[in-house]
Amino acid sequence: MMGTSKTRWARRVARWTRRQQVVAVSMTIAVAGALVAQDTKPSAKPDAKAAGQIDAISQQATRLEGELGKFKDSSAEAADVMVKLVDLYHQHGRLFGLIRVAQRFVTSHSTDKRHHDVLLKLVDGLDAASRHNDFVASARQWLDLYPKDPAAAGIEIRLAAVLDRQSDRRASGTAHEVVFRRNPRSVVGLRHGVIAVEQFAGVNNKAVYSRAATLAEELLAIFPKGVSAEEAGWQAVAQWRRGNEWAKSNSAATKLLAKGLPAAVERKRQLHLMMGENFGRLGQWANATDSYGKARAVRDDRDAHYLSITALSNNQAAKPAQMEPVVTDYLRKYPARADRFDRLGLLAVKYEQAKDLANANRIFAQLLPLSARSHRAASAFLRTRGTEPAGGHAASEKALVDAINRNPNNDDKAYLRFVLAFEVYRDRMKQVEKTRATLRQLVSTSPSNESYTTNAASWLFSNATSDAEFNAEVARYLVARKRVPHMTSFRGVLASWIDSARRNKDTKNRAASAKALLKTADADPLLSAWVAGESNKKKGDTAREGLLAGNLYKQLSNDAARNLLSRHAYYLRHSVPGNQRSRSTGAYGQLAKRFPKEFTLAVDWLAAATDYGPPEAAAEAARHLMSLQAPSSSSDVFRRLMVAADTNKSADIARAAHTWIVGVEKAHGPAFTYAYQ
Repeated sequence: MMGTSKTRWARRVARWTRRQQVVAVSMTIAVAGALVAQDTKPSAKPDAKAAGQIDAISQQATRLEGELGKFKDSSAEAADVMVKLVDLYHQHGRLFGLIRVAQRFVTSHSTDKRHHDVLLKLVDGLDAASRHNDFVASARQWLDLYPKDPAAAGIEIRLAAVLDRQSDRRASGTAHEVVFRRNPRSVVGLRHGVIAVEQFAGVNNKAVYSRAATLAEELLAIFPKGVSAEEAGWQAVAQWRRGNEWAKSNSAATKLLAKGLPAAVERKRQLHLMMGENFGRLGQWANATDSYGKARAVRDDRDAHYLSITALSNNQAAKPAQMEPVVTDYLRKYPARADRFDRLGLLAVKYEQAKDLANANRIFAQLLPLSARSHRAASAFLRTRGTEPAGGHAASEKALVDAINRNPNNDDKAYLRFVLAFEVYRDRMKQVEKTRATLRQLVSTSPSNESYTTNAASWLFSNATSDAEFNAEVARYLVARKRVPHMTSFRGVLASWIDSARRNKDTKNRAASAKALLKTADADPLLSAWVAGESNKKKGDTAREGLLAGNLYKQLSNDAARNLLSRHAYYLRHSVPGNQRSRSTGAYGQLAKRFPKEFTLAVDWLAAATDYGPPEAAAEAARHLMSLQAPSSSSDVFRRLMVAADTNKSADIARAAHTWIVGVEKAHGPAFTYAYQ
């Protein structure tokens, strides 16, 4: 939710600083232009006076150069001549001579009282000649030696402008910050402070973008209420968050709010959401609750509502009675959201933490037929029932059995059977045979790829009362395994058990027997083809194609078929050479046709068809997608429908797409990314 905000911050700060940079660059151009203008070529026909003057300057320079050659550079006589040459070359814009002689003087006479002026003129020459690296070095040297000189402010500005043209944003930011520090409340200082923030923020190093945050907070304090103060504060909040400095980010946000900013209510809402997240990272859940409440007061939506429940559940000061209406409202507003059961589970946990076991048990009981694995509701249901009398576990047994029958989710069924078998039958009722029977049901009728199922199968193998019973358990497992070849953990549980059991003298014979049965099962055509198709190489591609084209595909359950087709379609779209990616259109089409009511699969088919498929495939995919109800507005889906119409030169598809798009946007709001009307 927060990622796109950082992009917006960058764009806004770029606009904010662009106008500020113009002034600094203009100053640099003016200084350089003054020197370069002196060094321009004379006109083709200079008048006699100008020609004579140029000739006189050259003669004077030649005479001085000759005189300089008589002395060592380090001598006082050479120093005097060099100063005369530097003055001559600087006055008349002879850049190369100026640079050459001034560099010799600066190197040889660092203690000479004229060093200040010569080095300053060298800086001018290097700037005018666009020798940026040398200019930077000389300007820094001059500033180090003469930081309080009246000319220092101008040199700092010119240095910052030159560094802007180079790739070192840290150095550029530092230079602009120096200008700001010299006079932080002046217009020029503030301009450079703004640019420094931008430059520091552009470096992906915490120490550097933390400087952006610190400087931005200073600017927030200086600027009067307005857009500049708002952008400075926003940058401070953003850069501290970027470095996981949650407390500092919220301190900056508090200062921003104290100034009556942000001005726009939507941006203020976003700020409250960020503050809520920051408080949560700090474990300050009462403050997070308050921030999310303020965001929801501006405008409520699912994300803010969801986060409010998270904050309330972690807020030790919040009572369950305070949290329950917020959760109830979430369930009412978002009845199709899968995460609604997780929110309800948090409420149950809140009641349990408050020692209100009756209400906790009531809510955990609600979850059993809906989302039993949310907060391990089945175990929590038993835990919150309190102490039951001996032999009084029938009610718990009945509740779990009823939930198994009502809950449509296979993974939930596996979990419920696991809890019923171990926590009720084995641990509470001490009925091992019921435990065994329930675990057999789990493995045979509702296996999952989770530890509940693998642990159940391992228990059955390890607790068989005879060799015949053990072989029967293995046989039941192998039958179930063939039905769910996509469950890799479940598929491998017997092999893992064998590897462990063969080391034990009491179980090594059973391990040998199971190994022989497993070897036979692994040779099954369906299983062997499936395993071969798990490779993400060419062999896997060939094996999957064979599995999809033959009679074996008809034996697959919907879950197994979905797994196979999804993996194969993704491989064909992303992993094969470009000239073979059109094959993905057929795979995605086969997947969408197997599950014709699923909108996401219809979108995948349309995407593959418009990217890689022939026109007729795009048309078929478009018509299929438009037969479904869209859950939201998507500019990319809208665009692809029009691409399908265009590639088929079909006005009928275009009209149908337009009608469908208008209906979707009427239901879910407009999508602005592409213009299609």
